[in-house]
Amino acid sequence: MRRFRRGLKSICAVRVSSGRLARALAEFGRIIKTMHLLNYFDDPAYRRRILVQLNRGEARHMLSRVVFHGKRGELRQRYRQGQEDQLSALGLIVNVVVLWNRGSSSNGTVLLGKALLMLRHRGPDWDF
Repeated sequence: MRRFRRGLKSICAVRVSSGRLARALAEFGRIIKTMHLLNYFDDPAYRRRILVQLNRGEARHMLSRVVFHGKRGELRQRYRQGQEDQLSALGLIVNVVVLWNRGSSSNGTVLLGKALLMLRHRGPDWDF
């Protein structure tokens, strides 16, 4: 990737017509894409890493759909700023859920257990 950025900077530093520059960048992109595909077909570990990342992204999108179901999955704000605020809040909630789940272990949710213990120590009003 470092070579790509260095090569891109050197291509952009050369004063050429925009048509020639565009063609050069397109060819450079094709080289990078070909290298990626060859690496993908040749290396099983690389394919596994990509699959893991794809699964994480899909799981996050599925979590977002579950969290967002409260208003039937619809943006209720009329204007762009309101929609951006609503989506930012959704992103924040999803990140909190992911962080909470990351603190869990295979034996159960560690954070939830700690929270319940803390509430039980506060007194009889906290009966769970």
